[in-house]
Amino acid sequence: MEALDKMFGVTEAGSDVMTEARAGVATFLTMAYILLVNPSMLSATGIPFEDALFATAVAAFVGCMVMAFWANLPFALAPGMGLNAYFAFTVAAPWAMAVPWDIALAAILVQGVIFLILSLPQVGARTAMINAIPTDLKIATGAGIGMFLAIIGLREMGWVQGDNATLVNLGETGAMDPASSGAFWAMIGLITIAVLMVRKVPGAIIIGVMAVSVVGWFLGVNDPYNESYPVVEYCTVLNGYDSECVVQGEFVAGVAGRETAEWPTKFFDFVGLPDDTLFAAVTALGDISGSELGWGGFISVMVTFLFVDIFDTAGTLYSVGRQAGYVDENDELHNSD
Repeated sequence: MEALDKMFGVTEAGSDVMTEARAGVATFLTMAYILLVNPSMLSATGIPFEDALFATAVAAFVGCMVMAFWANLPFALAPGMGLNAYFAFTVAAPWAMAVPWDIALAAILVQGVIFLILSLPQVGARTAMINAIPTDLKIATGAGIGMFLAIIGLREMGWVQGDNATLVNLGETGAMDPASSGAFWAMIGLITIAVLMVRKVPGAIIIGVMAVSVVGWFLGVNDPYNESYPVVEYCTVLNGYDSECVVQGEFVAGVAGRETAEWPTKFFDFVGLPDDTLFAAVTALGDISGSELGWGGFISVMVTFLFVDIFDTAGTLYSVGRQAGYVDENDELHNSD
């Protein structure tokens, strides 16, 4: 304990090792959804689910280790929602730009290298750009990301769904049976966490997540996210208000999940090293000229990825750092280089 305290300066930061351990477990439980959501989204483009799962886990591990041992900041890193949605449903989706997934990964690779160079302390461009963003805009960016994650959570809970008229509508929650409804127990868990946090109960998120998970496993409740819905290619308005839509295909949400909650049979497993996708982004760089996208389209997609990455990082880091007290009197994030 003393070694960890000394290594990370826990006491100096006004905390203790046990508090940080609970916070680490709570953070993992909060962000572990990405291990299934990210591969599920990427697999819709043709990327093997197991390969995407492996990449998601490794990226999260490397990011967290760098943040802990280099930056010494209590921030967890993992592939985030935003870039993956743009990748899966705009760039590589068969019903959208239909860019081959390996070429789209090449764009991610190039923008990642550029972003890394901009982030180097010797360059300092990323820090300068973040500091140049007005405080109100940085706060608003963090709030927007939070709302986006809230929509994703409510969607997975089955409490909201897509709607052609209003974009978002309430889910089918009218006839929920507590004995089988995953949506019901998901909301119970959310309310439980909120109440415990208001009452400042240590480990509120852990208690809420684990309690509702055990209840769900015991009852075998249904998974509200494991369903399919049509992918609409285009709609024609008839008589001023009715519409006739052409359905191109069907997107299955939560394809990696189960129809009902089941007791876990094992807690550790290894999906294996990626096969076809291991160096796909590198080899795809040679295929850009012959693709329909071309270098012009490739650069456009890559720059879009880069800007989303920069502003997503700026908003998230600033918001989390501000909440944790790591923003100084000059409105700059501590150890941001």
